Amino acid sequence: MNKLFARCFVLSVILSTLTTVGCLSSETKKIDDNHIYGLNDENTIMLCTDGLDNDGDTLIDCADPGCRCEDSSNAEACPSSHPGATVCPGAVDPDSGIWEPAENTVFACSDGKDNDGNGYADCKDNNCKKTSACCVKTVDKESDDLCDDGIDNDCNGYTDCSDNNCKKSALCCTPSGAENTPEACSDGIDNDCNGYADCNDNNCKKTSVCCTPSGDENTLTACMDGIDNDCNGYIDCRDNNCSKSSDRDIKLYCCTPTSESSLQNCTDGIDNDCDGYSDCNDASCYEIADPQELAQFKSDCQSKGIALDHTLVDELKVQEYFAELKKGVPTTVIDYNEETCSDKIDNDLNGLIDCADSNCAHVAYCQDIEDEPAPRPSDFDSLPTEQKKAILAQEKQLCEDGIDNNKNGKIDCDDYDCRVLSARSKSYSGEYAPFVINCQDSSQPDEAPDSGNDN
Repeated sequence: MNKLFARCFVLSVILSTLTTVGCLSSETKKIDDNHIYGLNDENTIMLCTDGLDNDGDTLIDCADPGCRCEDSSNAEACPSSHPGATVCPGAVDPDSGIWEPAENTVFACSDGKDNDGNGYADCKDNNCKKTSACCVKTVDKESDDLCDDGIDNDCNGYTDCSDNNCKKSALCCTPSGAENTPEACSDGIDNDCNGYADCNDNNCKKTSVCCTPSGDENTLTACMDGIDNDCNGYIDCRDNNCSKSSDRDIKLYCCTPTSESSLQNCTDGIDNDCDGYSDCNDASCYEIADPQELAQFKSDCQSKGIALDHTLVDELKVQEYFAELKKGVPTTVIDYNEETCSDKIDNDLNGLIDCADSNCAHVAYCQDIEDEPAPRPSDFDSLPTEQKKAILAQEKQLCEDGIDNNKNGKIDCDDYDCRVLSARSKSYSGEYAPFVINCQDSSQPDEAPDSGNDN
């Protein structure tokens, strides 16, 4: 009895004080089961789940507008002013103007109630399947092929690209440019979204930041192996140690042949045809077609006392020798034309093939290209069913037509974009089943990390 009296006395003192200072008016003051109402707003997670009418408006928890996002047009901003909205999901029906509860949050899916009135409560409601409250763990962590299925497979509360384990997946990557410069190869980002970042990307192997020195670049072998041996950023004949070498064999190998059959080219002191001989010592110059130029040339050579001690056959043998050496090895200067931009070869060793190389942009062959396939619109998931089907049908056609549509040297499932779409389409069923792209036999990526240098 004494304890009850003391408790009532303390309560009466509190109420008397609050009334006196104006903190609680007689109109909002309510006492029921030793609880005081009207002291708080009803808009936080705690106040919206305590079963009490905290603000004295006779509405409890989710029945109170303070716990909900009444303005559906500003639903994203609402939780900042009404944190309780996270436990009272729902929206205002635009037609009826009535707030309709939802069952799609951890709180709503674990309260034992059928919040949305569809006959199913908590984890029995399909709307709860993707919440962590009802998640069924199938893997320890998300992997590349699971980053586009709309399921929180590892039950960590994050789905697909929102999961950190998926951040490096090609399915969640947004291309930001090529990965072939020192800057792009040292930023920790998979810039070209091919599944490999920085030095793990073959396009970076030849950059100075990913290079491992293997020796000087000053021998014929080092000047024709396709490797940046000294890691100075230049390969073979593009390296001054090779292109400006005094070694005769290296000079001949790195030489870019032009004609040596005119008076101008036969008096410039240059080995224009890359046969090891120049001007008066070059047999080709003694076959200048213009009679007057030939006569002047011979006269000049005689006045210098130069006697030719070899034949054109000797020169041709030298040319043939170095032509054999250069087979399959990129030349110093690439002529970007119809042939080199359509041969499915990375002629200049910059990691890009044919029309994927910007150097080929001016070539007619690369003028008429189309994506394989085109990027999906950002609002793809919200498009009408028939429109989505049309896009999926076009993707399937482009990835199975046997044509290198974007002329990058890769056809259908050999093209990275088609393999990404194939991974996405694995889950298609029902009316979308016909649009599955099967690239399961194409297991080799466009680029794969290797342990050595590219040759």
